[in-house]
Amino acid sequence: MRIITLEMENFQRIKTLDITPSKHIVKIEGQNEQGKSSAINSIAAAIGGPKLTPKKPLRDGEKKGFVKMDLGELTIERRYTASGSKLIVTNEVGDKVTKSPQALLTDLYNSLTLDPLEFQLMDDKKKIATLKDLLGLDFTDLDDKRADVFERRTNAKRKLGDLESRYKAITVNEETPDDEIIVSDLMVQLNDSMRINSKFTTMETNKTEVSGKLNLVTSKIEGLLQEKTELEGKLTEINNYFAEAKQVDVKPIQEKISNAERLNGYLKDKQAKEELKLRVQKGQLIVDGMTAGLVSIDDEKKKQLSEANFPFPGLTFDEDGIMVNNIPFSQLSHAEGLKVSVSMAMALNPALRVILIKDGSLLDDNSMKIISDLAEENDFQVWIEIVANKFEPGSSGIYIEDGAEVTDIKQENVA
Repeated sequence: MRIITLEMENFQRIKTLDITPSKHIVKIEGQNEQGKSSAINSIAAAIGGPKLTPKKPLRDGEKKGFVKMDLGELTIERRYTASGSKLIVTNEVGDKVTKSPQALLTDLYNSLTLDPLEFQLMDDKKKIATLKDLLGLDFTDLDDKRADVFERRTNAKRKLGDLESRYKAITVNEETPDDEIIVSDLMVQLNDSMRINSKFTTMETNKTEVSGKLNLVTSKIEGLLQEKTELEGKLTEINNYFAEAKQVDVKPIQEKISNAERLNGYLKDKQAKEELKLRVQKGQLIVDGMTAGLVSIDDEKKKQLSEANFPFPGLTFDEDGIMVNNIPFSQLSHAEGLKVSVSMAMALNPALRVILIKDGSLLDDNSMKIISDLAEENDFQVWIEIVANKFEPGSSGIYIEDGAEVTDIKQENVA
């Protein structure tokens, strides 16, 4: 669909205007504040309704006005009064569209339809948001999920780095025992051994004494036989003891006790390092899992991007910005950027083949040719607002002065 006729009365600065475009490029020319912007605005208002209608649609001093646009398959008429507006949409056979007429019109345009040149002036984030909106791509959940995973992975990597530093800082001494030395057990062992040795010493003393007495008693055989028998019994008992017992060397035990605290310290370091090693391994698994999660999220975004129907060959985007054939949009020449912007608007707007450009005065001859060629190649109608200081007889544009179109005839009458 294209605009076959555009009529309006008392819309903003326009008194009355009736346009029947015959070419792909429709130039709306005139000096500032004469009504050319009103003509362009009327198209957006007719299609977009209240969302795209100026706050004050009626011309100053007027009580009613209208904008009527024939698109062939549909005719749109908006009637304006001081109290509001009324929308009438009819189909090609003249029947009124009664079921959600505004929703029907809203489906006919996108933000680039209203002015594709604005796309070039957007920052990278807004360009990306606009493109995702036009393509129907919503990465909000994925981006939120990615940000959450990324933050948690950052924290996990920080903890992992701390664990690794602590792990590397511990040096295990070569003397480190495999098990903790229990000093209390060694003390029991030492006490038992010292008791044995004490008794051994006592027995040695007793042996000397008993042997001496025995020698004396033996010399006094008479009267001392009983004592001799007792002493012999004691001696036998002592000899039996020595037959089974031997003195214990306590030096090794004392050395172990002396070294126990140092060696146990080594063991604690070793155990701490082993524990940190396990925590490092566990932390690495967590980080690896989160990294895999980020890769999965990025792969899902790439999948959606690969399946998206981009409106321009080589067009894509990532978190940093929009690119065309891997060249950032900001690095494209003005002509290339213009071609991309207008081509996007055309590709994303197949039903209503109409585009509005408000700042046409910024376009040089080369830019105008690009837009003209694209309009003809894609069979689009491009309405362009251009500042012109005076009416040029024979011009292909529509010259607006004081809210009305100026023609050759009007100029002659003025003359």
